[in-house]
Amino acid sequence: MYSNVRRFVFLPYAKLEEVAVKKFDQVCERLYVFVDSRVERLPLSLVRKMQKFGEKVRWISGDMKADPEMVGPISFQMGKLHAKLHPATEFVVFSDSASFDSLVKMIRKSGRQCMRLNAADWEDLAAELVAVEKPTLDSVVPFVTEQPVLLQEEEKESLAISPGTNMDEERVQETVQATFERLIRSGNRPADVETLKSYILIHHPEFSSYDGLDRVIRGLEASMDIQIREGEVHYNF
Repeated sequence: MYSNVRRFVFLPYAKLEEVAVKKFDQVCERLYVFVDSRVERLPLSLVRKMQKFGEKVRWISGDMKADPEMVGPISFQMGKLHAKLHPATEFVVFSDSASFDSLVKMIRKSGRQCMRLNAADWEDLAAELVAVEKPTLDSVVPFVTEQPVLLQEEEKESLAISPGTNMDEERVQETVQATFERLIRSGNRPADVETLKSYILIHHPEFSSYDGLDRVIRGLEASMDIQIREGEVHYNF
């Protein structure tokens, strides 16, 4: 595992109890937590701990009864992101199951750093990385409710807590122009909106919120550089 790289971490909900949650915020760009589809509420204490992550965290539901280690849902998500993201983004999966090993090996052969870790492995590596990784987000959304959080049906597939920072319009427009110029030079342009978001995020990780990415894409549309039809991106250059 290398320092100063974009790192996506995948783990079952139960693993959050085995590791120091605060270290994730310091050494990963995105955290995918897979929750049993039968879980309706998250403990208040956990939600408060996760609040600092903002849109870094994604909650995805799966059938833990049939698949206790969430091998299916996690493998699917890793495969989908592997096909979209630049190989410089590192993947880490937390599991004691060797069922992930073939997928990890395949991803590594393709040129992406990928590994399976247990809690003890992570604690050792995270301790080394915290001192050299970039700092955490400067601001977070204040948490006001004193009740356990209820996961709504539409949130179970993908839930993210909104960040507390707003990207100023000048920075958005600079990113629109930089993205346009980079796309002109690119011979392999993203074909759909989600891939375009990943493309922008690779080059501009400060746009970690989907609202920020959407503003950049709307800027490309407003300048008539692209058109979006049914989720597909059509380029006018």
